[in-house]
Amino acid sequence: MKTMKNLSKGIAAKEYMSYLNKLPEFMELKANITSSADFRSLDKVEEALAARAVSIVADVMGRFAADPASNEEKMTTIYATEIIDMTKAHLQYLSYKMFKDGIEKDGFKCPETKNQIRALCKVYGLNYLRQNSE
Repeated sequence: MKTMKNLSKGIAAKEYMSYLNKLPEFMELKANITSSADFRSLDKVEEALAARAVSIVADVMGRFAADPASNEEKMTTIYATEIIDMTKAHLQYLSYKMFKDGIEKDGFKCPETKNQIRALCKVYGLNYLRQNSE
């Protein structure tokens, strides 16, 4: 919530929150995924998770900001479940991003192990996307 307030003031988010700086880009993003083969790329999975998280964050924060109720009432009753969903999408993106970044730091001695861990990372991210598409 604080990050979104800072963004509205022109203060950029840092580190793992920096994907929120691309909110306008993600809101305009059109899916350029045409087949399941496109999801072979860890970057495409990351992009899809980030776009989903940004979309949910933007929707909830937009409604939250426009609602005249008190912040306490909005946080505890009106938008409580939406805030949980927003946080869940954000944490799913972050956990995927950290997993992917850990793989790319190349601490693997065996290339086959690294390939298997990359495959696991894809399944991890795609599972999040599947869970939230139902």
